[in-house]
Amino acid sequence: MTQLALPASAHEPRFGTGYAAGRRRSPSALVAALAINGGVFAIILLMPATQYIVERVNTISATNIPIRPDPDEVKPVKPQDHVKTQVDRPTPRHDDTMFVLPPITPIDKVGPIIGGALPDLDTLGRVGPADPPITPHKPVFVKATQDPRYAKAFHPDYPPSLVREGLEGSVTVRVSIDATGRVSAIELIKATNPAFFEETRDQALRFWRFKPATSDGTPVASQQVLTVQFNLEDR
Repeated sequence: MTQLALPASAHEPRFGTGYAAGRRRSPSALVAALAINGGVFAIILLMPATQYIVERVNTISATNIPIRPDPDEVKPVKPQDHVKTQVDRPTPRHDDTMFVLPPITPIDKVGPIIGGALPDLDTLGRVGPADPPITPHKPVFVKATQDPRYAKAFHPDYPPSLVREGLEGSVTVRVSIDATGRVSAIELIKATNPAFFEETRDQALRFWRFKPATSDGTPVASQQVLTVQFNLEDR
């Protein structure tokens, strides 16, 4: 317990100190001192204790989570426009080079022009007669002819069946003659009777001989159309 020392009253007579002086104090003064001390102690007990309240702040951490769109509402991503990349090309450098030309020697006098006389102006621009066109060479062709050495062989035999019937006629054929003058093929054009063609074909392939056709003197193959007459008087 805290005791407060109270000063002596100014009106209290001072009769000295010590035990004798204490016995001379008034009982009412002691009671008042005790009452004051008890009141002060009661006030101290009734005073509210100071409380320090620490306010706690809760920190909330949040993360932004994007909301996924509905698959039906997904829009196609528009392709980005193609951006052409321009490449900076170095500008060609042209060096300013100076060329020193040799000095030109002045001509004091112009000498006479050496040469022939000038052409006649009236004849300039005239066109002479054009050269005749060059005609391409045409080879000289000579057709095949009967070899006179084989003249009798050109008469085929008279068909015996037609002799008995007394039938006369003719046959026209196309013969192919090779470069040696022999008949390589024979083709019927027309005949009074097929028997006339058969006799003529066999005779031509076996015995007919020609002087071959020539082109610029060179023997070549050719064709001819011949007609053979069959008369009973000539057999």
